[in-house]
Amino acid sequence: MEMILGNEVLVLLAVIFTGCSLGLVRIRGIGMGNTACLFTGLVAGAMGASVPQIIEQIGILFFVYSIGLSMGPRFFHLFKGRTGLNMIILSVSTVVVGVLISAVGSLIFELPEGAFIGAFAGSLTSTPTLASALDALIGGSSISPEKMSIAYTVTYPLGFLLIVLFVQYIPRIYNKKFQSEMELEKNRHIQNDFQTKSFLLANKNFIGKNLKGMAVHRFCHVNVTRIKRGNEMIYASPDTVFEDGDIAIVVGLPEELSKFESFFGGRCEVGLEPLSGMNVKDIVLANTRLTRSALRDLRIPSAYGVTVTRIRRSGTNITPHGNTMLEMGDEIRIFGSAENIKRFAEIAGSERKKLDETNIVILSLGMFAGLALGHVPFEMGGMTFRLGTAGGSLLVALLLGHFGKIGRWSVRLPIATRIFLREFGLVFFLSSVGVSSGSKLIGAMMGADLILLILLGAVVAVVTMVVSYFIAVKVLSMPIVDSLGAVCGAMTSTPALGVLINQIDDDSPTFAYASVYPIATILLTVSGQLLVWFSLILASSS
Repeated sequence: MEMILGNEVLVLLAVIFTGCSLGLVRIRGIGMGNTACLFTGLVAGAMGASVPQIIEQIGILFFVYSIGLSMGPRFFHLFKGRTGLNMIILSVSTVVVGVLISAVGSLIFELPEGAFIGAFAGSLTSTPTLASALDALIGGSSISPEKMSIAYTVTYPLGFLLIVLFVQYIPRIYNKKFQSEMELEKNRHIQNDFQTKSFLLANKNFIGKNLKGMAVHRFCHVNVTRIKRGNEMIYASPDTVFEDGDIAIVVGLPEELSKFESFFGGRCEVGLEPLSGMNVKDIVLANTRLTRSALRDLRIPSAYGVTVTRIRRSGTNITPHGNTMLEMGDEIRIFGSAENIKRFAEIAGSERKKLDETNIVILSLGMFAGLALGHVPFEMGGMTFRLGTAGGSLLVALLLGHFGKIGRWSVRLPIATRIFLREFGLVFFLSSVGVSSGSKLIGAMMGADLILLILLGAVVAVVTMVVSYFIAVKVLSMPIVDSLGAVCGAMTSTPALGVLINQIDDDSPTFAYASVYPIATILLTVSGQLLVWFSLILASSS
């Protein structure tokens, strides 16, 4: 044991191993995950162990940078439209309420300075908040990083448990209304799924015209895949000429199919037997050459003999049309002869390895830029501040994720790399924080502050969840299921979302969660730094 405790690298690996192993333990389907490294780190620290100081900074950099890069493509788009505004209102309200309750409660209970920041982060189960707050601390300040970390450690399990219980019991309390809304939600899902319908040509103006000349995509976003002519089924290409009595087989969303029906002809029922020698295949796009031009310019039907009938990108269905630009990683459905599909699949996937490649040059450049930006000083309230590792890397990663390129170089990271960076950074950060705070744990646990912290954590978690849910349901008029998904996103609690989905056996809360989560994550990350700065300014002025 002395050999391990005396070697900082061995301590780090032992804390990560035991923490991740403990995180695999699940009770009724719920587990702590890699967050358990914080608790095993506390035990190691209480035993007198230590880890290299740079580990915490590396952990913050990897963890926050991966979050920013993942959120960047969606984050700025969420500010457009009514839905985005609602998500912003909910996220801001949740963070503000959590901060106010934490600060007021800390003053009432007379907790150590900075403890309310740790309690706020723990009650909302937000590790990025703790990371950015610790990163913003200035040497010699009155705020104790150990007290902050311990407050987080005490309140995190409580916040974790309460949000899980909240999403389990709300559907039971409002069971009748909840079931009614779920039925409506299922009907809405049907309206958002692609359908295949048949239409008899009734518009005589289209007789003798080909698909290209009809300019279908000017009126609706659908794709004509086949044409039934008498007893013969014909593959529909841009040059296919329509004849009287033709029946078009069309793929699209219900709303778009209705638009097509209004100018083409009425619906009819025909057997959709497959064309002889024609197949449908889903492939993952991995060839960068196919991402540089719009579908109209790629001329895929004439060049490869296949038709792109639908695209799925980041979980969203897209109806392809002439102006659609393909992106790396798109799941595309193609229709054509078996031979042509095989040839196109080989070309589209000829650079398949690029999906799994990580450009270390671009990755390190982005991290360097974030770290450098974080150390640029600026003045506020007569004091000098810096964005720090968390703030700088988050800002750079958000911008890179949004624009997607540095010059002609893509900043895209494979999903596996992003997950690895996030989890690797998380366990490094939590392990380091746990070990460094562990030596102070025994004294803290013996004091009366422990009971007050537990009470404060419960109050912050419950009030924040209730207010967030109330705003979603009453102010934003969101259904219960969407409101619960949004609360999970605002509290950045993925485990709670998983419990909710398993309980209702439906993934409908995922959209609200995914809409709120990026905004809440960014706000919570930034709030850690802002709270530290605000506390320091108050301390310097008093």
